[in-house]
Amino acid sequence: MLHTSAGMLSTFLLIGAVGPGETAGSATADPAAGAPEASDGAVRGDRKQREEQAFRLYQAGRFAEAALEFEALWRDFAEVRYLYNAASSRFTVGHYAHATDYLTRYLGTAGLSASDRSDAAGQLAEAKRHLVSVQLRVEGPPSLAGATLTVEHVADLASDLRPPLRVSPTLTQDAWTAAIGLDPGTWEAHLEVPGYAPVHTEFAVQSGQKIDVVLRPERSARAPASEWRRPFALGFGIGGAVVAAAGIGITAGESARSGQLVDGTKCSGNAAGCVDTLSSTLNGRAWGAGLLGLGVGAAIGGATAVMPNDRRRRLFWITEASTGTVLTLVGIVSLAVGSKTANGLVPPGDPDLAQWSSLYTADGRRGATIHTTGGALLGLGVGLAGSALTGLLLTRHAAGATKKVSVSPTLGGLVLSGHF
Repeated sequence: MLHTSAGMLSTFLLIGAVGPGETAGSATADPAAGAPEASDGAVRGDRKQREEQAFRLYQAGRFAEAALEFEALWRDFAEVRYLYNAASSRFTVGHYAHATDYLTRYLGTAGLSASDRSDAAGQLAEAKRHLVSVQLRVEGPPSLAGATLTVEHVADLASDLRPPLRVSPTLTQDAWTAAIGLDPGTWEAHLEVPGYAPVHTEFAVQSGQKIDVVLRPERSARAPASEWRRPFALGFGIGGAVVAAAGIGITAGESARSGQLVDGTKCSGNAAGCVDTLSSTLNGRAWGAGLLGLGVGAAIGGATAVMPNDRRRRLFWITEASTGTVLTLVGIVSLAVGSKTANGLVPPGDPDLAQWSSLYTADGRRGATIHTTGGALLGLGVGLAGSALTGLLLTRHAAGATKKVSVSPTLGGLVLSGHF
């Protein structure tokens, strides 16, 4: 029988006699446990059109295709009649494990009429007679909180499409166990437990045999992304923002102070003393610019951790590490050039303030700008390279791989190499 929106539609489905049969367990007895898991994405067609197509397929004897349509309707609209029709379709094509699962959930629904309940119970008893009892045993994890355990039929033909069946284990004395009735054939159990490596175990089901399947998940060497990427992004992002804000404050303060010295508003008239004080403020400005660059570079590396695509995130970090290395070298050179230019402005002897200020105004600002820019580039390079390399190393560590990093001297400086 098939449920329609108006009532019951008779078909060629023959329901066998009711008998005690084998009481193999179902995947779940909770009607709120959800629909069969989709493997082909969402369906967007009109509901009425999809329903009519499902009935046409069933009446044409294309039961497997009808089952897929009814399963999708149940998944999208959660009307219990679709679940019953999916069960009838699976029963007719000989997929008794799925029919048992769906009928068990259907019978757990409140408000069924006596006739509907009787029909479903008879079909359920007949379906169970064809199943082989399979005992699933999960050993190792002290808790299965957040875990998923499913069994999926391994098809011999591409057209034999059956959604996975979810299994709900219960804790016994020393392990988690679950009983389920499956059709003869090849099946695969899939177990995912937070903090453990996924387990995929294939097993054969044969009539007349009791099957015991043991699943032993091992602690995962790969940390879930949420265990390190989110703290990484927050740490480098927030930390980088704080450092950058401090750098802005220092740079602005020291810039204002150096401008007052050059203008003579804060100078006592001693040119030599003003030169020393100005040198201190310019160094402070370079430090502030360096902190600004360091914070920005760290924040960029932290933001990269948010990228969901592993390959793209790794490529970005490699690019940032390379760019950071180049910027670090350019910043060091700029600091040296700017410092040399500024130091060359101090004439011998003890010039008067007007003479020195005129000399500084003419050439010194260029050297001071180069010096400050060098500090910013150096900080940005260190921040980029440091955060990117840290992310790459954590990625390798989370994947359980061996880190191979070496630092070797060259004529131009140091070369950092590694396998990421």
